[in-house]
Amino acid sequence: MFTGLPHPWLKPLQCFVEAIRLRTGIEPFTAETAEHYADIYAELSAQGTLIPQNDIAVAATARALSFGVMVGPADEAHFRRVADIRITVIGGSPTGRPG
Repeated sequence: MFTGLPHPWLKPLQCFVEAIRLRTGIEPFTAETAEHYADIYAELSAQGTLIPQNDIAVAATARALSFGVMVGPADEAHFRRVADIRITVIGGSPTGRPG
């Protein structure tokens, strides 16, 4: 994921991500998720408010599974552009539209 000399924060971050992965697993990107991805892309594109493609994939997975997404404050605004997902800001309380 990262190249060059290791950053001092990299090892703790890798451990944190691995701990989450072990508890939650990884969801496959299914045909249903792809349909949600296409819908979200079309909706945001029509509004002229596209978000990064990887975040569309996260939002599509959340919508397909009726899950919410946990985000940091810097990512909250663009996930709010996506209809029908619950958003929890890390360090905050559950917010957003019902999913």
